Amino acid sequence: MVFEKNQANTNMKKIFLWIIILLILFGVLLVRLIPRYFSSNKQIFKDKKITGLEFKDIKIDYKDDKNWVVVKGSKVYQSDFKKVNELIESLKNFQILELVSKNKNTYKDFMLDEETSKKIKVFTSKGKKISETTIFLGKQGGFSYNELYVRINNNPAVYLAKGIDSWLFEQPFYNFCDKRVLDSDIEYIESFEILSDKKFEYKKELKDGTTTWFKNGKLVESEKVQEFLKNFENLVADCIIDELQLEKLKVLFKVKLKYKNNTEVIVEIYNKDVLPPQFSSYYPLRIRCSNKESQGIKFCGNEEIFFGIYEYKYNNLSKITK
Repeated sequence: MVFEKNQANTNMKKIFLWIIILLILFGVLLVRLIPRYFSSNKQIFKDKKITGLEFKDIKIDYKDDKNWVVVKGSKVYQSDFKKVNELIESLKNFQILELVSKNKNTYKDFMLDEETSKKIKVFTSKGKKISETTIFLGKQGGFSYNELYVRINNNPAVYLAKGIDSWLFEQPFYNFCDKRVLDSDIEYIESFEILSDKKFEYKKELKDGTTTWFKNGKLVESEKVQEFLKNFENLVADCIIDELQLEKLKVLFKVKLKYKNNTEVIVEIYNKDVLPPQFSSYYPLRIRCSNKESQGIKFCGNEEIFFGIYEYKYNNLSKITK
């Protein structure tokens, strides 16, 4: 009986000891977690007006509440507002959690040296004053997938931060651009021409309330023509090509759409075999419009831009000639 009583006391002491250890560990965990989820005064861009960003070889400039421009090299592109807004929201959520190190020699350990870190410049305005903040993004760390190590400006300190989606800043420049090529009302199209290996002329006629289409003077299936024209209701490119050798381009497929009010839209698709590797999956495409303000034309892309489309889109367009 005495042995069993001593054994029971020993077990109780062990249980009590483990409870104390668990409480200590839980307390340490709370100390680490509370700053992450209840700190609001370290969101450095939360109440600031962001007017510009620079990362990789891209610059994004603010125009007004619904307009940004994307600058790459000497070229300026209209932005995709939704995509740019994702960047801004990510920066607004950017929050410093805790100081990790003040030793510059640890930069490589956290992938925060000049060679391995991702560098983002953020421009904010207050009145007429423009401020610039440089953020260096390092490797992931901490307790959740969206925590990572950072340093800011010339401050040698390494911080653990959260909220920022670093992958957003790794995308190619054209993901932030408006890739719309043509948005039009195809009911306004009265005729069109196609030039590929041969020339085809299509003309619409309305008789007894029924629309019929003629190809080179011969009646054709209106459904097939209508399916082709639907491509021009909302034609969106898959990329924007900023590196190509113009002298090596050859027109593979050309369509001239003739709308009411003497408006013409020309779409040309070129050979892709001369493109650099990063664009090898795309066919170059360019558009021209004689009157962007015409009825039936809701939007027409920049004539100076070479858009890129995947092969299936090229096939959808060119199959009308088969």
